[in-house]
Amino acid sequence: MGNIIAASNFNRFGKRHDDDFTDRLSHQFTCVLLLICTLFVTGRQYSGHPIDCWVPEQFTYSYRSYTHSLCWTKNTYYIPTYDNIPKSSEKRSDRELVYYQWVPIILLTQMGLFFLPSIIWRTLQGSCGIDINQIVEEVNHKRNINPKEREKVMGYLVKSMVNYFSLTRFPTKKYCYTARSRISRYTFLLCGRQFGNKMIGSYLFVKVLYICNAIGQIYLLNAFLGKGTDYTFFGFGVLYDLLQSGDWTTSQSFPRTTLCDFEIREFAHNIHRYTIQCVLSINLFNEKIYIFLWFWFVIVASASTYSLVTWVAFAVFEQHHFRYLKSHLSDMDMYDKCKDRYLLGNFLKGYIKQDGIFLFKMLSKNTSGIIASEALAGVWQEYKKLNAIKENDINDLEKDELKPLNTEPSAPSLDEPDGGITEICPIDGAISKDDIPKCNGNANGNIK
Repeated sequence: MGNIIAASNFNRFGKRHDDDFTDRLSHQFTCVLLLICTLFVTGRQYSGHPIDCWVPEQFTYSYRSYTHSLCWTKNTYYIPTYDNIPKSSEKRSDRELVYYQWVPIILLTQMGLFFLPSIIWRTLQGSCGIDINQIVEEVNHKRNINPKEREKVMGYLVKSMVNYFSLTRFPTKKYCYTARSRISRYTFLLCGRQFGNKMIGSYLFVKVLYICNAIGQIYLLNAFLGKGTDYTFFGFGVLYDLLQSGDWTTSQSFPRTTLCDFEIREFAHNIHRYTIQCVLSINLFNEKIYIFLWFWFVIVASASTYSLVTWVAFAVFEQHHFRYLKSHLSDMDMYDKCKDRYLLGNFLKGYIKQDGIFLFKMLSKNTSGIIASEALAGVWQEYKKLNAIKENDINDLEKDELKPLNTEPSAPSLDEPDGGITEICPIDGAISKDDIPKCNGNANGNIK
């Protein structure tokens, strides 16, 4: 439990609980899907027959095996059946297919790009001063145990949040700070712990990265798959042709039949050049995989965009924050509309701020609404105690300032000799025995 407040340097690649479903759709489900595709394609390449070439009849078995391996490694090129084969080797090289051996590596690279934003988020979130993942794991691990342990965990959770919010409190009465706070609240141009929006600003930035990655991969796939077709959007064009005719235009990026040029050196330095026709059976699977991935990336990009819009709306508009706080505090019978309305505004704007709302909402998404409500109620109670102590101190100070000060000199008494003027004996000099009566009331005596 002592590791709840920390910038976690471990478990960065494991299962996390500091984001929402659409984020996991990118860095978890999509990565698993791409890994499955990678394993499938790799298995087909190394355990099956990814390429079969039509060799001359005089080729022996060793020649045939050599030809298959050479054409798979060397790259083949695609010439449509109705076109003549160019005589120039340069023109043939321009039509080479240089990717099919590297499809597993390409898929793994795509998987890494989908996972990269989550690493950035974990790094940024770890520097915010509180680790959401550690909090959620601690709560999920012990929320179903005995009530005493659960109460202890919730108490420590509340204490951790109170400590975090206390560290992010800065004076808000200065004009410059207030202006910067408003700019940061509505535009996120200024982000930082002192503005109370570093965590949510970092999260929205990472969501933009998820969207850019998904849209960028859709664009690249569209350009790659649409080669040799009339499709503007490849996936939608394929779907339209399937509904109309039951088939679609085959992409020139995944041809089934290709050509391969190679040379064989025999005895007496005789070089024989061959141009043979090959079947890339692996492309039958590659094309289907990438058509499916095109649609999947569209779904991921759409879900991520919708999630970003909802999070931005929640972060910018304060009425959502007040509604969220009132709803959860009312569920716990901790909010009085008449008494706590003004205090709730100070609680939101000056204490928990935008990062606090984000923290409670993320806690609700990854645990349960009840846990988030209990944590919010605990922080609210602590804030009310702090506010009550502050008000008591102010009231005591005001009472001290309003007390009348007795600074006027008292009137001299007529009974005292010399008009009430009394001599004061010095305390820093020595007094003789003869002077004692004089100090006790003889006004004519001389003081040493």
